[in-house]
Amino acid sequence: MSATKLYSLLHGKGIWKWRARKRPPLNAEFAEKRLAWAMNRKDWTTKDFEGFILSDECSVEKGKKASTVWVFRSAGEEYLPECVEPQRYVLKSYIN
Repeated sequence: MSATKLYSLLHGKGIWKWRARKRPPLNAEFAEKRLAWAMNRKDWTTKDFEGFILSDECSVEKGKKASTVWVFRSAGEEYLPECVEPQRYVLKSYIN
């Protein structure tokens, strides 16, 4: 089977080639804690969240070449464990 035919069959089923999402590894304990935090606040309004600061930590390194991991998935499956590339984030602090 040719690659073109394979892509055609996959696309017909709604499956596309996507870059894998990069997320920190999440073990069962942290997953439970995050779920509990979210469930305790699921009915909160925008007003309830005033005073909270939510952030995503990241670091940037110039010149570092990263290889791209590709996955085949349907829409809405981007955060399934098999579609995520675990990546450790290293936070660096510099004092001048």
